[in-house]
Amino acid sequence: MTYRLNLDVFDGPFDLLLYLIKKNEIDIYDIPIAKILGEFLQYVEMIKELDLEVAGDFILMTATLMHIKSRMLLPKESLALEDGEEIDPRADLVHRLLEYKRYQEVATNLDHSEQRQRQIYWRHASRPSEEELEKHDPKDAQVQFQEVNLFDLLTAFKRVMKYAAPDTFREIKREEITTSQKINEILDVLEEQESLEFIEFMKSQGNKVAMVAALLALLELARLKAIRIVQEKLFEKIYIQRVDEFTARARDTIAGREEA
Repeated sequence: MTYRLNLDVFDGPFDLLLYLIKKNEIDIYDIPIAKILGEFLQYVEMIKELDLEVAGDFILMTATLMHIKSRMLLPKESLALEDGEEIDPRADLVHRLLEYKRYQEVATNLDHSEQRQRQIYWRHASRPSEEELEKHDPKDAQVQFQEVNLFDLLTAFKRVMKYAAPDTFREIKREEITTSQKINEILDVLEEQESLEFIEFMKSQGNKVAMVAALLALLELARLKAIRIVQEKLFEKIYIQRVDEFTARARDTIAGREEA
């Protein structure tokens, strides 16, 4: 079954490139294509294994990176313009990345601004100062969590896969594990506790099939807005938090699919 990704926080190949650049503390103007390509391919393999429909976009970007890498292996003379100036094969990619990054930052700032405005009750007509905004922001009194993206989740998933039980080759009927079962399992756990830690939850799954089903279940619950997938800081522990107002709707949606 192919899983369609349709989440604001789970994006495409440019987001993965920016994620790897930030993760490896790379200068965006001097990207080591060979290193980035190697890591990029690891994520593409995981995306293909999970049978996500976005895999085609990532494969296209892989081809682009491989083309750039091959051009960088050519003699410098073949990359020079008529006036002798050398062409950097990465220039177009860097330009597109910077442009994408700017649009992404503007969209994020607008979204944060909108969320912040919703949390403020205006007691007078004049616009409050920045100090007043900070004073009235209820989030200041609690731990600040940020939404994670697909690649944070896949990074953690890659780490936890080493805990999966090894595949066996005995001729027995494999127990079928469905995404719907895992969705209900996650919702049951979150009814008893407000959040769970991603890696510990994945370790408890036991084998690779169950882990993949659990990951797809988390993605589906995030799509239905029944959970938030967050971390306190970049590359820190990932937590799954329930969103009470959408939990019942998620159960009804899954039940409807099973009856169909």
